[in-house]
Amino acid sequence: MKSRWSKLSISNRLIFSLVSLVAIISGIFALSIYVSVHVVENTLITREMNLYLRTSLAKERPLIDNVSGVDYGQSELEVYTSANVPPSLGQFPYGLSELERSDRDYYVYKKQRSAEVYYLVMDQGNFEDVESLFYYIIYALYLGCVLLSWMIARWLSASIIRPISKLDKAVSEKMRGQDSSIVLHEGNANDEVGRLARSFDSLITQYDESLAREQLFNADVSHELKTPLMVIATSVEMLEEVGGLSAYQEAKLRTIRDACAEVDDLSSTFLLLLKHNYDDGTEPIETDLETVIDQLDYKWRPLVETKELKFSLENHCSITQKVPEGTTMIVLNNLLKNALNYTLQGEVRIDFYNDYWVVSDSGVGISEIDQGQLYHAFRQANNSGRSEGFGLGLSIARRVCDLYGWRLDYQSNTLGGTSFTVSLSEGNFPGNDSA
Repeated sequence: MKSRWSKLSISNRLIFSLVSLVAIISGIFALSIYVSVHVVENTLITREMNLYLRTSLAKERPLIDNVSGVDYGQSELEVYTSANVPPSLGQFPYGLSELERSDRDYYVYKKQRSAEVYYLVMDQGNFEDVESLFYYIIYALYLGCVLLSWMIARWLSASIIRPISKLDKAVSEKMRGQDSSIVLHEGNANDEVGRLARSFDSLITQYDESLAREQLFNADVSHELKTPLMVIATSVEMLEEVGGLSAYQEAKLRTIRDACAEVDDLSSTFLLLLKHNYDDGTEPIETDLETVIDQLDYKWRPLVETKELKFSLENHCSITQKVPEGTTMIVLNNLLKNALNYTLQGEVRIDFYNDYWVVSDSGVGISEIDQGQLYHAFRQANNSGRSEGFGLGLSIARRVCDLYGWRLDYQSNTLGGTSFTVSLSEGNFPGNDSA
């Protein structure tokens, strides 16, 4: 699960980091000022009271011992001895303390001289007023620093992120093909963002060249296959017209004819895969599912029986569906081949429904490691112990489904194995909903 921090944009992270840093530093500074003022205040008051007591005793001057006290600078000072000290003062420890009385604050200084204990009480009202004003100023300055840091952080974040956002927008437009003439590094300084833009330009150029080579290769191969396939198909037709063939020979000719048709459909599909989508403006013809089932049964049952597996083809829907027959065979053949490769015992089956097909098996299943790369080309499962094929079957099936707007999903079965579901209802060729 992603943390909240990782969900924030880079801009918000920069703002939050800078404001937090300023808030922490300013808070520490304000707290240190508060502590320093408090310590200095206590030290000075203690020194002044101790000086007054020492001076009065040295001159043998009588100490003030009434409530009215004496005017000591701007504060009134009261002095008590152990003989007349009020009960509220007797419990204070030696040294400087604070007392709240009648909604006013006082300093209480307790000091022992010879055998006598003296209590000096000073009204700190004036000190408190000045101190409170000082603390309000510190608090206001702290909030001002945080607010100023937020404003500066927004400005810095916008300045830093602007070229990155510009690059992101340009890359998105270029990858979507909205403007292939965009040169990403133009207008960027020779800094980290500029160098990143140049790297993107180089990478996209290599990608375009690689894609162009792949398209040319697929087009050339698919085109060149047409001629030998036509020769083979014509030869098969001529042999069938001659007649007098045994049942075994006719079965072999049928196998050759079906293989030619399959390769021809596969070649046509590869040509279609060169497009980004399929839309030729024509209404798809209806495909007889019974014909599809017969072809699949004829092709795969002998192989399934050699592996001593159970093979089931069940039709739970109408006889026809508006899907291309050749494309249907390509998708199902690849899914069946994948199921047989990874099933050592049990069953392989296909269930046809109105708007989806399900190819399921009782094989080894798909490990969590392989699930993330399931539809990647040239990838094979690591838990099968097998190396048949090139790892292209599921990749081709997925690309064909994407081309026609179908959806290919998989799930692990409760009793083992895997089920692949081809959903047609979301695509350009919806299933026939009539029963």
